[in-house]
Amino acid sequence: MITVLLTRVSNTHHTFSYRRPDGRGETLTLETKSFLFHDLLHFAVESEANLRDSFFGKLARSDSYDSLNGPNVRYEGEIGMTEKVVGVLTGFLKTEQPPEVFLDGMRNWGQASGDTIPPWLTREFVVNVKERMRRLQGEWKALPFGATMTLTFQNR
Repeated sequence: MITVLLTRVSNTHHTFSYRRPDGRGETLTLETKSFLFHDLLHFAVESEANLRDSFFGKLARSDSYDSLNGPNVRYEGEIGMTEKVVGVLTGFLKTEQPPEVFLDGMRNWGQASGDTIPPWLTREFVVNVKERMRRLQGEWKALPFGATMTLTFQNR
């Protein structure tokens, strides 16, 4: 398990703190425009798909935030697929298109790249992620400066 605390510092920045059950963790100040939506989408995707070896699952174990980000990090296996899904969902969630459009695009990409589309990538998954993101973004927008949003990720 990992507890993530997102604190609204200003219109442009927030803190991203996480704590493991043993008390270890980090606190980082991040640019909201660059990081918040992406981190919330990872949380939604990984929670809805019950993933354990992607960003939050790895963070819950022993990796630091910086060890999971940056140009020199290689995303392979589950985390690699998660990054691809999050990347495509980033644009898709800003549209009013039905989930089938996203799923068709992912299947086409999988055929072209030779990658296998994971079984959790379903219509229900897309609908649930979209709804979770709506709630998470609403909660964030309602936070006054200095207030904190708490997320709990279960790493079963």
